[in-house]
Amino acid sequence: VLKLEATDGGEVVVWNWDVRWRRFVRMRGLAGTENFAGTHFRLEDLGFTDLHDRRAGAVRKLAEPERELVELTSPPYYYYSRVVTRIDPANGLPTAATIYDKTGARIRELEYGRVRSFDGLPFPTRFRFVDEMTRAESRLEVQQLTLGVPLRGEDFDLEELERRMQQGEDPVRLAGQGPDGA
Repeated sequence: VLKLEATDGGEVVVWNWDVRWRRFVRMRGLAGTENFAGTHFRLEDLGFTDLHDRRAGAVRKLAEPERELVELTSPPYYYYSRVVTRIDPANGLPTAATIYDKTGARIRELEYGRVRSFDGLPFPTRFRFVDEMTRAESRLEVQQLTLGVPLRGEDFDLEELERRMQQGEDPVRLAGQGPDGA
């Protein structure tokens, strides 16, 4: 379980549920290039932090068989020579990104798919990441996304979570879903 908070100053604070400690762990001051929960995905790639400011580069329209896309090519930044991102103008979300190293070699390929609406906002719920150097692949699929709901540490007792999953229940009880309706 991941909880994101945005402060008035624009800082993003990430709360990760730590299974070992059975509590949320607060992470602050993360750069967009930090990995997400030990995967190959970077926080920036998944949209959890703002993209590095890109005020230069190239833009062009692509005519795909099923839809028209916009392709953005960044100038060099961080340790990348460029990032090429394809965006669906219908919802403003990326569909794919290709990352190139300083030599110009393709090093990462990201795909975003299965866009669903959560609280009226479009959100990709399938992510695929391929490290072109090692051929390692990560897949992330969002099954449930709930916005603006307070979560308590005691809602994540491991034995209770396992019992709920074995009985086919939603493992995470949201406010108002507990046995007493509280």
